[in-house]
Amino acid sequence: MLARRAPDASAGEAEAALAAARADQAGEYAARSVGFGVIRAGELYDGGDLQEFVIAITDGTRQAAIVARLSGSAVARLRARGEDPAEHLLERMRSAVGTLPNDGRRYENVILNHPAMYTA
Repeated sequence: MLARRAPDASAGEAEAALAAARADQAGEYAARSVGFGVIRAGELYDGGDLQEFVIAITDGTRQAAIVARLSGSAVARLRARGEDPAEHLLERMRSAVGTLPNDGRRYENVILNHPAMYTA
């Protein structure tokens, strides 16, 4: 799962993120079609004016690692408001999944649309 997206991430980080993704998919009140968990948050400005996150995604059967990014400006705005950039990103991803057709292919559609840049 991590070979290309986060080769330096440990197996423990990946397993913890996958467990979080499974819990996210189960939902607090109702199940979701896909769940997300943060494997690794890169350093701000490492590789440009952005922060890169490696995210575990699962539909309950399959799992993958995808990359999502927040711009440096977005991270600064979130921190100024006292928000956690990683949690904000996960919430944005959950909201984006909800806009996709419920045709049984949300997992594939999320994977095909990443890496992606999200806003604050």
